[in-house]
Amino acid sequence: MDSVMCLVWPALFAVFMQVAADSHTSPCNPGLNSVECLAAVKQVMADDNRFWFGTNYSIACPPSSVSAICNNNDKTHTSIITRMRVNDDNSTDTIKQVLNVTFDVPAGFYQACGNTYRVPAVTQTLDPTQTTNISLWSANYQPRVSWTAEANKIYTLMVWDAGAVIMHAVMYNIRGSNLDNAQTAYNYRGPKNPVDRDQPYVFLLYEQEAELIPANITNALIAFLSENRFIAPDKIVNIASLSGPVGVSVLTVKADPYSTEYMKQNRIVNNCPVKLTPMFAALPLSYNVSDVRLLSSVDVTFTSPEISFRSCCHDVTIESNSRMTNPMGNGRIWPVYTRHVPSIAFTPLSFFDTFYYMKNHYTLLLLDVTDDLAMTSDPDTLVHWQVVNIRQGDLTYGDTTLPYKAPLPLTDRTLMFLLLQQSMGVNVSDLAKFTGDSCPQHLLHRCHFNLTAFITQLGMKIEGASWFVTSPDLYSRQQAVLENLQPEASACLGVPEYSSPCQTAADTCSNGVEMTKRVSVMTLWQCGLVLAFMARV
Repeated sequence: MDSVMCLVWPALFAVFMQVAADSHTSPCNPGLNSVECLAAVKQVMADDNRFWFGTNYSIACPPSSVSAICNNNDKTHTSIITRMRVNDDNSTDTIKQVLNVTFDVPAGFYQACGNTYRVPAVTQTLDPTQTTNISLWSANYQPRVSWTAEANKIYTLMVWDAGAVIMHAVMYNIRGSNLDNAQTAYNYRGPKNPVDRDQPYVFLLYEQEAELIPANITNALIAFLSENRFIAPDKIVNIASLSGPVGVSVLTVKADPYSTEYMKQNRIVNNCPVKLTPMFAALPLSYNVSDVRLLSSVDVTFTSPEISFRSCCHDVTIESNSRMTNPMGNGRIWPVYTRHVPSIAFTPLSFFDTFYYMKNHYTLLLLDVTDDLAMTSDPDTLVHWQVVNIRQGDLTYGDTTLPYKAPLPLTDRTLMFLLLQQSMGVNVSDLAKFTGDSCPQHLLHRCHFNLTAFITQLGMKIEGASWFVTSPDLYSRQQAVLENLQPEASACLGVPEYSSPCQTAADTCSNGVEMTKRVSVMTLWQCGLVLAFMARV
């Protein structure tokens, strides 16, 4: 897709987990069956300050804290082993072995926060003593789990989120070490860590006294789990008369784009602005954004009806389509798709603050920041759209002081949407002073925009951002000629098959596809980097 830059998640993770899992510093490096590994895993289970819910939690999150990062469904217990139990027992004596948990997942991709992420194939055995940088998309596949089984023993396996105290799988009546013969009361669900900190997901193996009757145990567990979303494994241990745990492993993960998108789609928390903040803060805008913390997503959708036109001796038909901005991937959107006013949606970090955008007025800017990013000494920042005094997060309840002006780039340009929180109402008659005095008529009150003065003098704060790259295409070349921005010879310079006057023969791409046919943007692109959208002035 031309408007999406796909990022591999990561080829820098290609070394992937093996960097952590095979590190010579790991006590499990000799093998999961080693005495050193078992001792270290027991320590992970009993450590009172290894994870965010440990003894330092009360310091980092005093009782008055209400942020999502301080959400703790068990404030009493500070280690994995005590959070598992209905009492304060911190003993790990029942644990006799470390489970072998192996993810064997094919390559794939997913979309998150407007970007497409490609995930390499992975075959990895967990090291329970290390943070695992496995993509949570991959961890969503049920792993292979094995252990050294005792003769005639029957087992139950649970997967449990020790941070959120939520069950992720319950499988029982397992004979030997083969999950293929297990009966399932609660299907495996992969980790969905919403916060960029270590979160432990624990694989727990228990011994059964006898075979459990499926109808009885399944109904009991389903009823119990439906009423008790936050649950300690000991509750199930007591229901099913289990003993242990006799074996454990720990999958420790951080948040990644996959879990971020999951949390957003399920309206739990929107951390897309958090993920975008480091990229935005690194941009060399004329206004210093290094300390800006984004608090809102700015989701921009351009909808393009079908259009037919003639440009540079080519007849072109582009079918109706839509494009969304993708700042995470520096996505490109061609001018033919941005010719109409886009739809804008703002989403705060918290879905539970339903009155968030009613507390303040906002301003939306669409700026050409190409000169800023190039660190030009005298940047000509151009205002393509300006709406102030936005109420209720709805552009229709705002004052449009500069209507949307579709970009018609003569070279590669970067356009940025900025959502700014106002500290007061804006007098629309005062806004012209933030632009240049000598703008041409078609750019009146739009050129040489002073973003720094605009923000500081009006007492605004950047709250959200999105951006896209745009480049000349056949549509923008045609418009440049129609609006007398360029003579046709200059606008069409470098376009294959262009001549003045145009040839009378059928216009074709370099690969012979007639331009009069309905073709997709990708077909046009394949036709020759230029015919459609890749030509450079």
